[in-house]
Amino acid sequence: GLASVVRELWNAAYTGHDTLEILLELIWLTPLPDCADLALLAVQDSSLDIGHLTFAGRGVLASGTSAQKSVLKSMCLAGSLPEAVIRYLLPDLFPDVMDPEEFWGLVDGMTELPNTVHGLGYAVLCAVKGQGLSVAERIVLRDRFTDAVWSSRTPESRMYGAWSTCDHYL
Repeated sequence: GLASVVRELWNAAYTGHDTLEILLELIWLTPLPDCADLALLAVQDSSLDIGHLTFAGRGVLASGTSAQKSVLKSMCLAGSLPEAVIRYLLPDLFPDVMDPEEFWGLVDGMTELPNTVHGLGYAVLCAVKGQGLSVAERIVLRDRFTDAVWSSRTPESRMYGAWSTCDHYL
């Protein structure tokens, strides 16, 4: 019964920070499939802040149709969303919405922010430790991560003290 209330309040709430946040969280956490189109519209609104975009993306992933999720995936792959939002969405995008090649292509082009609690390394960890990955998909990703770490070793690396610009994949 919340979908009709969310729709009724959407236009008025869209202009208020906290009210929009509450509605986007309802679409995500309830989930509300009848309001996934509103979340998709919100995630495409570049004027929204990172928190709202994240809640909107999670709303699409939790309650959207395959077509709506595909639009969100395309936005992520095209770099249409801030990297911070994509980092927050990664565990929900993979493996249900993205295949390993798309996931790797997205992750490999992103930047790890040093000294962050919820950086790229954490997002990747949450995404790949989820259920739903086949053994073959795990092997593909393991090999990709290993190759990235190995090929980006720093010159001061030694046998028992290797450093890489891709240490966040470890």
